[in-house]
Amino acid sequence: MERSQYLAKQFETLARKTAHAVGGEALRWWQDKRDPHRLFIEALTSLGPERSLVVKLEAVVPEQTEPSPPNSKEIRQPHEEALSPLPLTALLSRQV
Repeated sequence: MERSQYLAKQFETLARKTAHAVGGEALRWWQDKRDPHRLFIEALTSLGPERSLVVKLEAVVPEQTEPSPPNSKEIRQPHEEALSPLPLTALLSRQV
């Protein structure tokens, strides 16, 4: 697995877990260009049966674990704690 694919998968996992922590579903996420340790996430959460809300979240990207060499039969996975959502900032943005 290429490093870029590996990092993309790690960011996806972090985004989904962070959104889940606030009861939402990650819609999209991106890494801050000025600070690579910050991941911005847009998530859809529900306020009730007919009211959905898009929230903006921010997570701290943990130190990256290098993927195993391509010839390895087992891919090392970082510890679950390393992917846990870290400090979040939820900002209400708009209603859907």
